[in-house]
Amino acid sequence: MAMAIAHRGIILSPTDLSWPGWPDLMERVGLNVLGLHSDFRSLVAFMESPSGDRLRKELDRRSIDLEFELHFVGSFMTKELFGQHPEYFAMDILGQRDEGGNPSVCEQGVLDLARAAAAEVARRLPPTTHRHHLYAHDGAQEWCNAPGCVAWSPSDQDLILINAFLDGLCSVDAMATTAYAAYMTTLPAPDPHRVKPAEGVFLEFAPYRRNFTRPLDDAKCDRNRRQVAALDELLRVFPANTAKVLEYWIDVSYWSNYRKPAKSVVPDADLLRRDIAVYASRGMQWVTSFACWMGEDYMSANGPMGVERYAAALR
Repeated sequence: MAMAIAHRGIILSPTDLSWPGWPDLMERVGLNVLGLHSDFRSLVAFMESPSGDRLRKELDRRSIDLEFELHFVGSFMTKELFGQHPEYFAMDILGQRDEGGNPSVCEQGVLDLARAAAAEVARRLPPTTHRHHLYAHDGAQEWCNAPGCVAWSPSDQDLILINAFLDGLCSVDAMATTAYAAYMTTLPAPDPHRVKPAEGVFLEFAPYRRNFTRPLDDAKCDRNRRQVAALDELLRVFPANTAKVLEYWIDVSYWSNYRKPAKSVVPDADLLRRDIAVYASRGMQWVTSFACWMGEDYMSANGPMGVERYAAALR
């Protein structure tokens, strides 16, 4: 059964482009959005190189959109900044500031820095869709417990930061939008009575803690029922028509437990079909999956069967 997913994506790191067949494969199987995932400096270096220029042209010729999914906070929340403004960094429950932590969003200086940094992203990494993805620190890092922040949940604090990012992006590109990444500590919906998403903030739902061996609609799987309940709560805050699914169905790095050698990944066709039906039934039209570690070595050893099966389930 066709799921009518309009925007069918895959997310790679620049190193995965060591396999030169990606644009041809995406065109052949009907994937029409490529996301590149790394840190800001690495993505700028790649996109401003001859390889990046060639990639843009190859994707454009095939009518494939290009987006960027950035580990971003660390690009402006630096060690040098910590030495000058430790108050800009998250306070833990013991009152200590974390040099590697998320921003303290009750500080106006932090939001000013966030706007300026996002404007630089809009200038140097413009996505063809005008949809940006600027992430706080990966994983389960704490958000801020300072007196000015503690009343806000991690999700509220993240949304405050994202609203500031959007201001900066729109100062360069009036059509810019940006993602609220519902992931790990920010999976619960922000409280719209405390912090409202600015117009132009869309949901990116990344159910990292789901059970990937069971379909989302498996009534006997408590973990997946909780993920779907979280999604439904998020869709009461964010519009469904712009919301994006960020899955891990073909993320070789995840399925290899982030250890080489990489494992071959070919997802179950019925699980894919059922999962995508859950998302499509909620009106979500943007679906993508990480596919990291699918570079030259992986493709030479295993071929593109996992990508082909994933793409077939989206059409």
